[in-house]
Amino acid sequence: MTPLIIDYGHGGLIDGVYQTPGGKQYTFTDVQPPLTLYEGVSNRKTAAALMRLALMAGYPVWDCVADRQVLSAPLWSDLQQLDISLSARVRSANNFPAGLLISCHSNAVGNAIKGPSQSANGIDIYTSRGTTRADAVASSVYDSFKENMQGLRVRAGDYVDGDSDHEADFYIVRKTVMPAVLGEIGFFTNLSDAQYLAELQNHGQIALCYWYGIEEHLRRGTQ
Repeated sequence: MTPLIIDYGHGGLIDGVYQTPGGKQYTFTDVQPPLTLYEGVSNRKTAAALMRLALMAGYPVWDCVADRQVLSAPLWSDLQQLDISLSARVRSANNFPAGLLISCHSNAVGNAIKGPSQSANGIDIYTSRGTTRADAVASSVYDSFKENMQGLRVRAGDYVDGDSDHEADFYIVRKTVMPAVLGEIGFFTNLSDAQYLAELQNHGQIALCYWYGIEEHLRRGTQ
């Protein structure tokens, strides 16, 4: 069966300390009490929920951050919390060229770690540039979010090569050899999106949107 390879961006929490200091987090100063959203924690919540769905369906799951197979349904706190380098994640993923990679992220405006809510919001689905085997998967994931997502808007794609995903030079999708799709699910610098991402149960819905988009591709294989 086609392995599902899951990447979750940035660091998590160890003893309450965020493992990506100085970035990939945002504290909203225009609400009381202030809300802080750590992107790496949010990414892990989605990744763990997606791992559980794939395991229930009987697919092999590889965690390329921890560099290990996932054999039992994890909580987000069970996942690797260190901020593992992108090169190490890619090396781990590339052991499974016949797999399919999903990289879980959320988006931001600028590099500030605190301030008022920013207006940009919503979901973007990315592949590497040009026509690749990931395009069909990304289109399916995009369509699934458009059809099934409640609580976050889905932003229009670039349509530069006739499909609905955005294209970028993100390292994890550019350097991996299997079809790879990166989801920027919500803006953690937007208060409404951050409030949605802060609720654990909402990551189950995000994972289902991914799953409905990729399950057929896993079943058919990626070769």
